[in-house]
Parts: sequence; C-alpha cells; structure tokens
Amino acid sequence: MRCSTLALLASVLCGGCAAAPPAPPPPLSAVALLPVWDPPGRSAVAGVFTFDGWIRPTRDAVGVQLAVALRARLTALGLDITRATTPGGYAPVTLRDAVSVAAAARGQAAALADAGPPPPLLYVRILKWEADDVTRPERIDALVEAALLQSGSGKVLWSARGPDGPVATRGATSLEDGYRRAAEAVADWLVGRWRTVR
Repeated sequence: MRCSTLALLASVLCGGCAAAPPAPPPPLSAVALLPVWDPPGRSAVAGVFTFDGWIRPTRDAVGVQLAVALRARLTALGLDITRATTPGGYAPVTLRDAVSVAAAARGQAAALADAGPPPPLLYVRILKWEADDVTRPERIDALVEAALLQSGSGKVLWSARGPDGPVATRGATSLEDGYRRAAEAVADWLVGRWRTVR
C-alpha cells in the first residue's frame, strides 16, 4: 500500500508519467505515423462494465487521441510528420503486422524525404488504458508498446514499452478530458526526448 501511494504521489508531482522515459532513437528528420492499435473491448474504467454504450465511444476514441498527441509532440520537436498508409487503412495489430507494412513501404512519403530515403514508421499499440474514475479521473493506468521501423526493410530501429503505471490526470473534468490529458502525457513520455537532424 505504501509503495503504490508513493508511486501515485510521484506521478502527480511530475505532472504525468512516473516511469523514466525511454532513450531516444538517433536524430531524425521525418516520421510516418501508423494508425494506433487500440484493442476492442479493453477495460476503460477500473471496476466498471465498459461495454455500456455511454462509455464505448469515449473508450474507442483513445487511439485517435494518442495519434493526435504524438503528431503534435513530434511536430513541436521539428520533425516532418506524415500518416503512413496501410491496406484498408487499418491499424497494425502486432509488431509483426507493422514490420510487414514497413517492409512493403518502399517510397512511402518520399515527398517528405526530398529524394532521400523514406522516413521510418512509428508503430504504437495500446495494451492498457484504464481510468480510476468514470467522471473525474485523477489517473489513467496506461501501458503501450511502440517501435520505429525502417521503411523498405521493416528493421526495428527503436522500441519502447511503458509507462506501465499511473498517469496523472488530476483536474480532468470528464473521462474524455482525462483520456486526452493521459494521451498527451504518454506521447511526451514516448517521444518527448527525440531530436531532429541538424
């Protein structure tokens, strides 16, 4: 009990994720974002039956919220961002699926690369995204997997898994607002230390 209390306090004091962020990949100039995979039917709120219709639309929007937050954070860092195309526009479910997409992406987003190699693809998969309260969540228990994949080969250039713990959302006025705050914090945790090629 004491350990969990200290972990929550640390997350609140840090204003986001308590876990240390992953080391960044080498500097980049551009990234192509794959659609974020968010498994259907995952738990949305601790102790609440989340198949209820009034929760489902908010839960189902998390993948888009995280993608928007990632794009905003990477753009703020100075990277050129494009949306990676996938067959049928689907989000790759597994890393193997994402590697297959990246291996087939020869020349994808070449316009951003100015005749150079196409940018690597960023794959993100939500494993857990669960609020502590359905109306005014103070924390979201979040866990994601991410990988940066080389276009044309599918080689994994960088990977991360986390933050695997509470993400502070104190002050959230609704479940949707709490999810949005958590998406911004997790995006910052994943890519906030990335750097651009100078």
